[in-house]
Amino acid sequence: MDIENMSLEQIWEQISLKTEETNLAEDLNASYTFHIKSDEEKSYSLIFENGKAEVKFGSIEDANCYLSMNELNFKRLLTGDLNATSAFMTRRLKLKGNIGDALKLEQILKNYSF
Repeated sequence: MDIENMSLEQIWEQISLKTEETNLAEDLNASYTFHIKSDEEKSYSLIFENGKAEVKFGSIEDANCYLSMNELNFKRLLTGDLNATSAFMTRRLKLKGNIGDALKLEQILKNYSF
């Protein structure tokens, strides 16, 4: 899969498929909203609850974490070319909410191959 040539919508479709195929977050009950800037800002949400994961297009109001970044950094985060902690420290990733849940998300994403 060549993530660099995929649109955000295609990437989130793949994330949705991967979360349906494999449950890597059985113990996680958290929700995340991603605000991703490309030509325009788009929002996507990822919800882990009761051993299941769900992708929603758009933001959710009660997310545990809100993550903001540009499209390139989002793609680099998914492929493992960008470390979330260093991205946060260098302001390439903005985080609002529970940092512990954000770190758990990075570990989960590393287990999916993009």
